[in-house]
Amino acid sequence: MSEYKQYLDEAIKIAKVAGKTIKEAFENRQFISDHLDIKQNNSSDLVTVTDQYVEKMVKSHLNKVFPTHSFIGEETTAANNNASCNLTNEPTWCIDPIDGTTNFVHGLPFICISISLLIKKEPVIGVIFNPILNDLYTASKNGGAFLNDKPLPTIRPIQPLETLEKSLIITEYGANRSEESIKAKLDTIHQIISYPVHGIRSFGSAAMNMCYVARGSCDIYYEIGIHAWDVAAATCILREAGGVVVGWEPYQDTSEPEKKKLKTGEEKDTEIISEKFDLLNRHVLCIRQLAEGPKKQNEILAEVRNRLINFKAKRD
Repeated sequence: MSEYKQYLDEAIKIAKVAGKTIKEAFENRQFISDHLDIKQNNSSDLVTVTDQYVEKMVKSHLNKVFPTHSFIGEETTAANNNASCNLTNEPTWCIDPIDGTTNFVHGLPFICISISLLIKKEPVIGVIFNPILNDLYTASKNGGAFLNDKPLPTIRPIQPLETLEKSLIITEYGANRSEESIKAKLDTIHQIISYPVHGIRSFGSAAMNMCYVARGSCDIYYEIGIHAWDVAAATCILREAGGVVVGWEPYQDTSEPEKKKLKTGEEKDTEIISEKFDLLNRHVLCIRQLAEGPKKQNEILAEVRNRLINFKAKRD
């Protein structure tokens, strides 16, 4: 029995309850349009009363069951003027009540509730539930990943990916519409699509994007501007499905003094697939399990990294 089973069971239970509320609201177009707002005067960053209600419901349930645990949620953070996340090594629930709110508002069914438990800043369980498509993704550290109780990846046998040229890639434009952001994202898309690759897709939900990589339906996902609650649960799911989740740049421990990082002036090259992933760093790069194994994952991730055009995004 997994040491994380009790956490996973509670997360699944509340995700299903919340899913009913999300689905009922999704099917009531008038209710959504009557209860729609925008964040920080940004018309591309939407929030509904359902987002807020679901987050309160999930937080209330988890607080009762695990009263010593901490909590980070999208709407709680937004209500606190997007204050920095106080993420410690203590058990912390990381919640996105509706990932894909714009899809939710427009009636596009790529939405989900995303629930993760972090211990020592690492996702140890992940639950992502799309109540419209009735897709329940679950995972626990060293316990495997599943879609509706069937092991991930669902595409079997595990497919090879000989070159980046043969890949189907996912990315998003995000809610940041500054000139710098738009230029960097469009220039990166140009670098990727002109490689060329088979294609680029956008499903409008970071959690759903990563789940489609975990399934084996898409090969790679990259995005800048995401938040911890967008990707925490999916990180656990994708890793347990044999995938790799890293940042756009080599991992650096921000808590370490600079002198400790540069002990000799020469750092060893670390394989990308072995890097830690900083959940608060606002960018993600991931790849599915490959038939060729980790060496090929590392090679293709390096190729993608060489084409990513970064810009500064404030840490969570």
